[in-house]
Amino acid sequence: MHNPIQILLICLISALILGGCVSSKDQVFGNDMPSMVEIHNEKFNQVTTDEMDFPVREVDDESPLLEPNFQWLPNPVMRMYVTRHLTQAGQPVPGYTTIFRFYTTEHLSMPGEMNGWE
Repeated sequence: MHNPIQILLICLISALILGGCVSSKDQVFGNDMPSMVEIHNEKFNQVTTDEMDFPVREVDDESPLLEPNFQWLPNPVMRMYVTRHLTQAGQPVPGYTTIFRFYTTEHLSMPGEMNGWE
């Protein structure tokens, strides 16, 4: 059996903890705080396009296009057509085409290595 002093102490602590939840929102935050709509309008509606300075990019059309030094090595694929069929549960599956790559990872060539592949 519990000691009556322990039960009284538990009830007193519970009453003190629950007493903190009794205060209203106005007592905690006050009435002079702006609403969420006012905060949003103050933050986002004051910016106009007239005030913004858009960056100007200068493009030099006479510069030659850079050729990439590293190119992907060819990775051949095998195409396979799967005919329409029924699953084990009897649901129809339409025919579709899938591919299988010969190599599991794509590799980059070293500079000048692709000369013989083109």
